[in-house]
Amino acid sequence: MKKIGIMFLALAAVGASAFAQDSTPEMLKKKQFFDKPELYEAQSIFSDPAANRELLKDYEANPKLYTAKQLLPVAVCYITTGNYAAAEKTLEEYLKAEPKSVRALRMMGTVYFVNRKAGDDKGNEEKMAKAVSYYKKAMEMGDKAAAKSVASAYIISQTPDKISEVLPTIKELSKTDLEALTLVMVYAFRNAEQPDDALLKEVLSGLDTRTLLTGSTSEGLRTILRMYFARRDVWPDAMLVVPGRAAAFAEAWPLALELYKKALKADPKNALAMRGLSLVAYRTGDIQGAVDYIKQAIAAGDKSAASDGIEIFLLTGDKSIWDEFKKYLPQIKVSMVVRVGMIQYAEARDSADVFFAACEGDGSEAIFAERRLDKIVFDGIKKFGSDPRAAAVKERWMKSGGSEESVAKIEAQIAEAQGKKPAVPAAAPKTAPAGEAPAAKDDIGASLDKALKM
Repeated sequence: MKKIGIMFLALAAVGASAFAQDSTPEMLKKKQFFDKPELYEAQSIFSDPAANRELLKDYEANPKLYTAKQLLPVAVCYITTGNYAAAEKTLEEYLKAEPKSVRALRMMGTVYFVNRKAGDDKGNEEKMAKAVSYYKKAMEMGDKAAAKSVASAYIISQTPDKISEVLPTIKELSKTDLEALTLVMVYAFRNAEQPDDALLKEVLSGLDTRTLLTGSTSEGLRTILRMYFARRDVWPDAMLVVPGRAAAFAEAWPLALELYKKALKADPKNALAMRGLSLVAYRTGDIQGAVDYIKQAIAAGDKSAASDGIEIFLLTGDKSIWDEFKKYLPQIKVSMVVRVGMIQYAEARDSADVFFAACEGDGSEAIFAERRLDKIVFDGIKKFGSDPRAAAVKERWMKSGGSEESVAKIEAQIAEAQGKKPAVPAAAPKTAPAGEAPAAKDDIGASLDKALKM
């Protein structure tokens, strides 16, 4: 009996582990796991509106069949469908059972935050106060990031002075978090006629620029650029890669050039500045200059800069650039987007080495795991089937779930969507035409963003 009990527990653990890997809407059908919120963190689980509605239909028909601890996925479905009143009620029940749930506390704060109504000043003030109270409870549970939500609420409520309540936490986060940095700067500018220069200099002197840019968003970069223009003189030269990236995102190339050069002068080993200068050189037509800056970044210790070089190769088709940077591929993590571009180039230009390089190394698992890419991977395996490396690639692809049935399904979808005209799968990730690099707003700048996220 004891052995059977141990075996049962082992099988249960394996089962839970297997479901933990499922990040699809199918998880909304597995109510037996609803009391394990860690299995429902992926946003993709709630990406299908029909699946969300189906769960809510079942819950509303049989609410007594759900325990309070099983209500978090239900609440998320209510939020995704815009039923904030029902989400609030459901979260209240869940928090009675799990009062220390940081996720539920933040969700409740967000429900009040987004449920404000135009023209209802008194009601909105009450909702914002409730939102802040829940965010602060999350902070009490150890969630420092909730301080950003508190600060944002105060800004929207036009009471930026109150950010002082969470300023120490926001300052701490601002070293590595662009959103937190912008919130501190907004606080520093709360008196437009007399900005808090001491605070600005304090936070700007201690930035971890690489980590900071890792989480950058388009809105965050636009805000940083406005803040830079408002007070240029308080920025240390070594930190100018931050507004430099913002200027590059805005395609303000002369300003980006100026900022990156100042940053590099202040720190001659600043690889981010070198990669930024590479982007500027490429976008202003100096291909060789772009390549040279990437080589400098690699020499400075940033081997991941070789990913920029590979993308320039894909954009230009210049095989000499491939020869320059291919040796670094086994040493760096290459994003799926760049790998897709490599596969497309290889199949269009009959380049076996580029194809197999795309299927090897750190990050290549994404190519094999993504079912929407089955056709282009399979096409490459067929095209280069006589190469001794093809068998290993095919075996790896099949072990990851790839199959000719999956390819046939994609081909059928193509035919149906395009009237039997050659096309890429309608559901596939956005990629460029064969032989070209994946489209990006600022081309190799996208590689810098992807490298920062690795």
